[in-house]
Amino acid sequence: TAKLSAGIEGVSPVLLSDYLDRHIDGNGTFEKFVDDYFEGTPFLTQMLKTAFRYYYRTKLPVIRKALKLIIAYNLTLHVTMVEGVGEEESFLGKIQDGSSKFRGKIMAPVMINFQIKCALATMWRELQKDVLEELSSLYSSVYSGDKLKNWPTIFILASILLAVWEEMQFDCHYRVPVSWLPSSCSAVD
Repeated sequence: TAKLSAGIEGVSPVLLSDYLDRHIDGNGTFEKFVDDYFEGTPFLTQMLKTAFRYYYRTKLPVIRKALKLIIAYNLTLHVTMVEGVGEEESFLGKIQDGSSKFRGKIMAPVMINFQIKCALATMWRELQKDVLEELSSLYSSVYSGDKLKNWPTIFILASILLAVWEEMQFDCHYRVPVSWLPSSCSAVD
């Protein structure tokens, strides 16, 4: 997190994209992310792991974008944690609740959390637009008779997009809003 500094211009999209890439490129990192964030949802968990394995086998850039989309959307809804803080600073924002799975972790200051949420929201919306455009192109190629081989990619992309849509629906109706974020941030709309 030391590289993710927040200033007047906000959080660097390049560094944020690199952070999301590490969730996909790390050994077992994406599957651990899915296990942590989709705990208790076996269908969604297995679908996302299948999508990741499909990406790992095919290395299709559009599947990578879809995986980054799911990570960015979910991190937009999560409190930002900080790592690598020196011992003398570690008491600030440290979670003390013994029942929390984040016990001992350190929350980012409110303004940094806000800027990261806004940057992630911008990023996942752009990724979603790109994935939808690519999905449209894949549908067109299939129905023009060119590439029947695109059906697995279409299925994986549609599954991920539907999963994000389902999460958005759940979040609109059931998620408790975080009251300490300013309402002007598009990440909490």
